[in-house]
Amino acid sequence: VLDGLLGPREAATNLAGTWPWTHWRGLAAVSVLAVGNIACMSCPLIAPRTLLRRWIRPRWRWPSRLRSKWLVAALIVAWLVAYEAVSWGDSAAATAWLILGLLALATTVDLLFEGSSFCQWMCPIGQWNMSMSVAAPTQVRALDPEICARCTTHDCLRGGPAGPGCGTSLFLPRKGGAMDCTACLDCVTACPHDNAGVVLAVQLEEHQREEVRSGIGFWPRRADMTALLLVLAAGGVVNALLMTEPAVEAVRRLTPAWSAGWRAVVATLACMSVVAVLPALAALLGAGWRTETVRERLSRLVADLWPLGVAVWLVHFGFHLVTGWRSAWPPLQRAAADGVAIDLGAPQWAAHCCASAPAWLMPAMLLAVAIALAVTLQRMHRRTATMSGVRGVLCFALDASVALAWWALIAWIVMQPMQMRGLLA
Repeated sequence: VLDGLLGPREAATNLAGTWPWTHWRGLAAVSVLAVGNIACMSCPLIAPRTLLRRWIRPRWRWPSRLRSKWLVAALIVAWLVAYEAVSWGDSAAATAWLILGLLALATTVDLLFEGSSFCQWMCPIGQWNMSMSVAAPTQVRALDPEICARCTTHDCLRGGPAGPGCGTSLFLPRKGGAMDCTACLDCVTACPHDNAGVVLAVQLEEHQREEVRSGIGFWPRRADMTALLLVLAAGGVVNALLMTEPAVEAVRRLTPAWSAGWRAVVATLACMSVVAVLPALAALLGAGWRTETVRERLSRLVADLWPLGVAVWLVHFGFHLVTGWRSAWPPLQRAAADGVAIDLGAPQWAAHCCASAPAWLMPAMLLAVAIALAVTLQRMHRRTATMSGVRGVLCFALDASVALAWWALIAWIVMQPMQMRGLLA
């Protein structure tokens, strides 16, 4: 933040222009799939409110009318639009102010409202982390359900002598999956029976289980959660698409007289709408062939497509992480010398401006997208396996056509020339 406000304006030579957008995002995506939601676990945004809560006690509960994902889904759309319109990744100062704004908002909200209201209902970064954590190999769970059944204190939820309970109001024995779990481990600390911990989990199985869950309820009837996943998936595709050379040139040709800001806003919203309309149309048609409402059909279809959403974020951020990996050190050398007079050596800007993708990167990205497609098709087949005759074939074909369309678009994006963020032009 200090470097973003006081350092050079050139984003590629500034810590605020490189570390958050090139390195932190890529490492967050990779770490979720390798370990779990350690991005939320180590989030620095909640540090001030945690400290200030020693003296300031929140007075209110989060309003019941806002206890849904609609607000944060809208904030994510605004985030994606602003990212293109403001070009946050190209402005160190804008990035610094964004971090300060999130810090102030998180502190204010959580000093006014109980629990982790900001994380659960407002934080766009946290919702991305938790949604991606569906593909994580670990989850926070109760170790022995029988011990939970005998427990009378419920400290994992309410808090107790050992520490606070769950800030997102997840009752551990009925908790399922990673949604709304920030992996803060407060429930692990609070449990008086030492019956909570981080355990291995089957990846991408969360949306296959449809039991009623604590804090979530019956997720296929949660239209707000469906909207959140659809916004994140469509946003991931479009965020990568609008960095490819063919897409950038096409938008410029279609809107020659528009300003860059308006061009970015309209292009982002239009492309997200096109990507999202495919599952919406398939759900509208497919609901008539099944004993489901349109809302439940769309919920299950979007959940089945989510592995492709995870894949597009992974390959996009992974691309920038791999190609821009060396861009982390030169800005740190420059900032150390300018800010605190520490000599870490002369920045090698020549290596900072000429990056190339290694030969293995594109095959690895295409493999990740192919695995996501295979998982998606397997989930779709599981839902239609019990349906007999032509009806089952048609239902699977309809769902699979959406998956194949998304896969084809993502694979095409992977093979296009992409902007090299975090590097000198």
